[in-house]
Amino acid sequence: MKLHRWVDCYALRRHPSEGYYQKLHQVVNAFERFLGREASLQDLTAEQVNLWIMRRCGARSWHTARSRRGMLLTLWRAACEEGLVKEFPQRIRPVKTPPLIPQAWKEKELERLLDACQRLPGQMDSLGLPARDVWTAWVLLAWDTALRPCDLLNLTREHLRGGILLLVQKKTGFPLMCRLRPETLAAVDRLFPPEREKIFAFSRSQVDYWWEKIRQLSGLKGSTETIRRSRASFAEACLPGSAQRVLGHRTPGLCYKHYIDPTILYSPELPPPITNPRQRPKQEPPGEA
Repeated sequence: MKLHRWVDCYALRRHPSEGYYQKLHQVVNAFERFLGREASLQDLTAEQVNLWIMRRCGARSWHTARSRRGMLLTLWRAACEEGLVKEFPQRIRPVKTPPLIPQAWKEKELERLLDACQRLPGQMDSLGLPARDVWTAWVLLAWDTALRPCDLLNLTREHLRGGILLLVQKKTGFPLMCRLRPETLAAVDRLFPPEREKIFAFSRSQVDYWWEKIRQLSGLKGSTETIRRSRASFAEACLPGSAQRVLGHRTPGLCYKHYIDPTILYSPELPPPITNPRQRPKQEPPGEA
C-alpha cells in the first residue's frame, strides 16, 4: 500500500484533527523526497528511516526533524497494529534537540502588528469584506482570548454572548472562558452583514496567505501562535500562575516550556560594576587635609 493511501486509511480509523492529517501527508512528502520516489509501507524499515533521520528528515531544524520522526513512527506503529507491516519500529535513532526559549512580542511590536492589519489592502473574497477589518478583528480576538487558529476559525457569534467567550477547545476538548474588550466586540460587529454561522468563514490556507502579507507589512517575525505566546507571557507577568488558565492547558508547566517569554516575565538585574583599581580616586592620608 502506498504511504499516502495509508495516511487516508489511518485518518478514517483514528480520526485525527484536520491539521494533524495534513501534517502526516507533509511528512510522507518529505520521506518521498528522500527516497526519490513514491513511498509504500514496505519502505518502513529501520535502515531507511534511520538514514532519513540522519539527513534531518528533510527539515531545516532538528526540532522539525523530531516532529517528523514522531509522526512517521506513528504511521508505522499503526500499520503494524493492523497487520500491514511485519517489522515493528525498533532501534530507531532518537533526535536530540536543544531546549527552545519561547519568544513573544512586546507591546510596541503588538502595536506594529495591529497597525499592519489596519493598513492591509485588498478584500477577503470569501466574506466580501475589506481584509483590514477581518484581520483587525482576528488579532483583537486572538489577543483577548489566546485562542489557537483552529478555534478562531470555528468561532461563532454565539460564543461571544454578553462579552464573554465560552467554548470547548478543538485540540484538547477542554472548556475555556474569558472576557472580551468592547473594542474587540465592536471589531467583530463590523464584520456583519453578511450573516453567516462562523465569524471567520475561510480556510487555514487563507490564514497562512494573509498572515504572510501582515508579517511583511509589519516587519515582524513570528506566526499566529506568537500572539498566543504574548498573551500568556503578559498574563503570567501580571498574575503569576494565570498563564495555564489563559491558555486552557491541562498540563502544569507546559506554558513555561513552550509559551512564556522570560524577557517579559522577568527584569534581570545587573550586578555591581567591577571598578578598575587604577581608576579609583586617590585617598589622601589622614591629617594631610
